[in-house]
Amino acid sequence: MRALLAAFALLVAIGAARAETVTDLAGRSVALPANAQRILLGEGRVIAALAILERDPTRRVVGMMGEFERYDPGGYAQYKAALPAIAKIPRVGRGTGESFSLEASLALAPDLAIFGLEGHGPTPKDRELIERLEKAGVTVLFIDFRKEPLVNTPRSIELLGAALGRRAEAAAFTAFYR
Repeated sequence: MRALLAAFALLVAIGAARAETVTDLAGRSVALPANAQRILLGEGRVIAALAILERDPTRRVVGMMGEFERYDPGGYAQYKAALPAIAKIPRVGRGTGESFSLEASLALAPDLAIFGLEGHGPTPKDRELIERLEKAGVTVLFIDFRKEPLVNTPRSIELLGAALGRRAEAAAFTAFYR
């Protein structure tokens, strides 16, 4: 009986550690980390999308770009009032993809980087940067709330739900959205 329980526990552990593979919005096949806990945001305003899925969207974010407070100070102030921890998240760039710091990002030891197809942070065009992040063990996932927001918002939320282990919350939002 003890051997059977040990074998079952091993199978559960192997299944839990196995990464799910998804196709991101850049058309890339991405093996998601089994339990992403250290997230890097290529655009700070993705916090709003994370808030759809998690009660505290700042909990897992270890770094983000600084465009949120720079280009939307009123919106940022509202988020900061509700989520004071947002102010303590290290910034890895100011407001453009060129200002993104690979070194600062890697120092934060993220396991997942969430970037947009367009916007203030790295995009799929930044191939060398993406390769360097992936070689360092960081999974890169592309979503889109800017280029084709009406079409890509549901899929982006579904991808975030898969990456965060919040599929039920993502499904509820996309059903409402549709």
